[in-house]
Amino acid sequence: MEQKRSASSIKLSTHRPGLVYDFVTVCSSMNAIPKQYAPGVTLTMTEASTVEEIAEHPGVTAAQLCKKWNRTRGALSQLVKKLEQKGFICREKCEDHDRMQLLYPTVKGMQLRQVMEDNEGEYHAMLYQELLDRGCTKEEMEAFYKVMGHYTDALQARPDLRWNNIVPEEDH
Repeated sequence: MEQKRSASSIKLSTHRPGLVYDFVTVCSSMNAIPKQYAPGVTLTMTEASTVEEIAEHPGVTAAQLCKKWNRTRGALSQLVKKLEQKGFICREKCEDHDRMQLLYPTVKGMQLRQVMEDNEGEYHAMLYQELLDRGCTKEEMEAFYKVMGHYTDALQARPDLRWNNIVPEEDH
């Protein structure tokens, strides 16, 4: 049986919050840049990803999306309103709960999802090749995605975790 490492056994050199912060900042800024997905269809990655999530989970609620992405209700409400006005999603009242609204993709939303799916392979192939060209191995990339998945799960499960709590200061 593998023994769990205590938090005090993790050294700062093995966990680099600054590097994680840089990665998240770059990805986050990319989410806000509008991109043309099809003629006349320009959305930010945040908008397109929201449509995609709703298309993959028809009937999802705004509260569920807030929890998944750690977004405020106000921020998500504005996003949903914008996507509804653009014709990508629609809302329906839940029969069981008067105040709850279920989110569904429209035909236009499903078309966007298909465009994203069709182009996803090409984008990932380019990025994969770029990482190989920079000296990353397939195994390293798989390990990165595995760690990133666990990192995300840990932060979602434990909102009390903060950068300064994840790695204890080294004894001086």
